[in-house]
Amino acid sequence: MMQGMLTCLLGNLTLLSYFAKKKEKEAILVQTLGVVSIYIVIVQLAVAGAMPLLQFTATSAAVVAGLVLNFMNYYGWLLQWVWQIWEDFITIVGISVLPQVMWSTFVPYIPSSNLPGLICCSLAIVVIILVSICQSCHFEVCSIQYVKRAFSFFNLNLQKFIMF
Repeated sequence: MMQGMLTCLLGNLTLLSYFAKKKEKEAILVQTLGVVSIYIVIVQLAVAGAMPLLQFTATSAAVVAGLVLNFMNYYGWLLQWVWQIWEDFITIVGISVLPQVMWSTFVPYIPSSNLPGLICCSLAIVVIILVSICQSCHFEVCSIQYVKRAFSFFNLNLQKFIMF
């Protein structure tokens, strides 16, 4: 149950970042309500002792940072490099968590492993580094289209995470 709630929270924070960048007020409101409502349930679970304090503290920090950074970006109060770091962070976490959650769904039938998350985390870090190198050096050979195709099997729209 906890894993599903944390996955939903990550999804809401990711979509909140996307809509904050696009300045879509109604969608921002919906995603913020999603983040807050899931966080309220997580607080209740933590108070009941169903969630370890360290995990709750990390989740709380991510929620507060996500909400603050997204709203600062929406109102234009955030430096571009800080927003880029947040986008890279949320991209890496999202790409790492998705295959790990899908893998854990079948754990009774396949062996439990952190390998899918680690592999995808490593790939996401490499892709983010390559994209930043391509953007800073203005390589014509290195096109963002190749990066999008490489991750199309995750059904992600990386354009929302990458600044052109």
